[in-house]
Amino acid sequence: MGVHMLSRVSLSFAAALVMLMAAPAAADMSTLDEELRLKTAITIQSNVVTLGDVFDGYLARPEKVVTQAPKPGQRMVLSAEWLTATARTYGLNWQPSSPFDRAIVYQPGQTVTSGDIVAAVKAALINNGMPAGFDISASSPQAPVTVSMNALKGAVVREVQYDAAAKQFSAVVQIPPNDPAAVFIQVRGVAFATVQVPVLKQALGKNTTISADMIDLVAMAQDKVTPETITDPDQLIGKTPRMFLKSGEPLRDNQLTQIVLVQIPVLIDGMDRDGRIDETHVKMVEVNAAAVPLDAVTDAAFLIGKTPRRPLVAGAPIRRADVALMRQVEVPVATRDLPHGTAITDDDVTWVMVNASEAMNGVATSPEELLGQATRYLVRAGQQLRLNSIAKDIAVKRGQVLTVLWSVQNINLTASGSALENGAVGDVIRVTNSKSKQAFLAEVIDGRTVRVAAPEQVAAR
Repeated sequence: MGVHMLSRVSLSFAAALVMLMAAPAAADMSTLDEELRLKTAITIQSNVVTLGDVFDGYLARPEKVVTQAPKPGQRMVLSAEWLTATARTYGLNWQPSSPFDRAIVYQPGQTVTSGDIVAAVKAALINNGMPAGFDISASSPQAPVTVSMNALKGAVVREVQYDAAAKQFSAVVQIPPNDPAAVFIQVRGVAFATVQVPVLKQALGKNTTISADMIDLVAMAQDKVTPETITDPDQLIGKTPRMFLKSGEPLRDNQLTQIVLVQIPVLIDGMDRDGRIDETHVKMVEVNAAAVPLDAVTDAAFLIGKTPRRPLVAGAPIRRADVALMRQVEVPVATRDLPHGTAITDDDVTWVMVNASEAMNGVATSPEELLGQATRYLVRAGQQLRLNSIAKDIAVKRGQVLTVLWSVQNINLTASGSALENGAVGDVIRVTNSKSKQAFLAEVIDGRTVRVAAPEQVAAR
């Protein structure tokens, strides 16, 4: 009995020890599984994709190949469904967080361009008897080839054949060189004689002077060079386009013109209509004669004292018709608001110069016409003072006894009245009847007589 009990105790202790030893390992495995992370952007330089390329964290076999890599220079998308199946296949504790989870695998590469391929073929043809001044044209477009970053860059040309009489060629191009997985391309075409012609590096507009650093030399098929084609770069330097010219294209004489520089006067700053040009507004500049209108002003003295007929911009040629000599006159302007009946003094008037076209009809022309006179109505500050805005010589004074004329249906009546205000001949003033003391409006006829105002005169007052 004691032996059996000891055996059971021993077994229980052993089991507990096994569980105790296994527990940390199980906990560590769970923790490590939870640390698995998906790599969403994967860059490789290999022909295969492994588990370690796709997941971060503890992996028993990170080197396990799970799929073929995309070709150099291309990308491949690993979908959530594919990732889930792969994790299940290799016993990984990973699930996508959404159906849109994915990983993008990209293998960078180095590209051998179509220009690289043609250049390699051309060099090989020259080594096999083609004249150095010739160029070639492939019979079909050559697509670029992208190879692994680990491969040798470039192309090697094999099996070159050149027919000098027919000016035809063929060649086999291997990309990359000395690589078992190389691509072989068959290139066929024709060879032709070329001429070096100058072209513009960048497009140019009118009135731009061409300099040596704007010019490049390119090979052009000899049979496409016409007598008008410019072949000497010196024929471009110092000239200017007659029209917009594109870059990289052969040029003709009739597309260019020789620049002739002339001095013309321009405004330093823009000026609006009715401004007055003086010496401080003008400067002389040197411009291309081809850009100057035939009727442009060439003498600065012509502009002095002139006035723009329209707004003029700074720095541009000025046509003669754009300016005119405006006659100016001096006019009186109120320096403050002058209410009705204000006696005008020197302090109430300032004299300013304006273009004759801006002077108002009937404006006063001398101080004698204004000083001591009274305003007939309100004159605002800045307004020109016209003769009809000031009182005339006083014919009737306030309080003066007057003869009042009143005409009704061809019947003329007279009465005696008294003036309630001063008035000049032609003014309408207030008058009271001497007997009835009733006030009415009357027109001043002379220094002793007034006439009862007509209805339109009353309304006007």
